[in-house]
Amino acid sequence: MIALDVRFETTRFGEGYDQQEVDEFLDLCERALATRDGSVTARSVVHHRFTTTRFREAYDMNQVDVFLDEELTPRFAALERGEEPEPLPGGDPGRGPAGVRADRPVAPRTTPPAQDRDPATGRLLGGDASGRRPGLLHRLLGRDR
Repeated sequence: MIALDVRFETTRFGEGYDQQEVDEFLDLCERALATRDGSVTARSVVHHRFTTTRFREAYDMNQVDVFLDEELTPRFAALERGEEPEPLPGGDPGRGPAGVRADRPVAPRTTPPAQDRDPATGRLLGGDASGRRPGLLHRLLGRDR
């Protein structure tokens, strides 16, 4: 089984991702990797967005984005191609690049996040007023930050 035990740095005064949402999504991804039920895809990882918070403890946005893009997305893409996903890097197979994440008893998110699209072109927008995580292409092209 692939374990998603990773610790992200936290912030209290700057902008960061809601910890419970990130933990819930990682738990959902862990179950999807273990059961291979197709409930999470590489595309859904790339397009997943989290609520941002300020003035309370939250996860570092860049670390979460890098983990999702460089660690999780390739594993789900491998599953979709019918390949065995690679173990997470580090000495311990359950240890991600940033350490160990504390477990929290949380329920999985049941509805996918809404995607903001330009009404004229139908293309995904780079960011939205809710401050949620933009898609990979928009982050790569630098349109959101």
